[in-house]
Amino acid sequence: LLVCGPFETRDAVESSVRETLESDDRVHLVGHQLDMPAHYAAMSFLVLPTHREGFPNVPMEAAAMERAVVASDIPACREAVLDGETGLLVPEGDAGALADAMARYLDDPELARSHGDGRVPHRHGLAVADGYPIDFKRLGHGSPHYRVVHGRAG
Repeated sequence: LLVCGPFETRDAVESSVRETLESDDRVHLVGHQLDMPAHYAAMSFLVLPTHREGFPNVPMEAAAMERAVVASDIPACREAVLDGETGLLVPEGDAGALADAMARYLDDPELARSHGDGRVPHRHGLAVADGYPIDFKRLGHGSPHYRVVHGRAG
């Protein structure tokens, strides 16, 4: 399990959960990362269990790297993940459904690959150029997200 990003203070995980994650050799806590393409490349699929997001860029970046996404079924994630096509949406806060969706991809890697085939929802000005999703309204050539969707970091 690869966990990118810091532990949040706003929605802190229980100390026992954090201790379990930190002590398990199968869990890699890498903190905040700037070189996300390398991390996406190491993933079989992305998991974004969230209950509050603006427009989530992470699923779009994962799609650009041809990774399926398991995400919470909240309005923002519905804009970035097509359930059953580019990923799996699970009820917000339902740990069992989240585990089941993850197990589904682990048990069926071909399904994860087919959901990560580069298709992206075409909503709100989103388009695909050269096989990569780009939101031309939001992303300038100098933005890190523009570079990520084009497979270049930095």
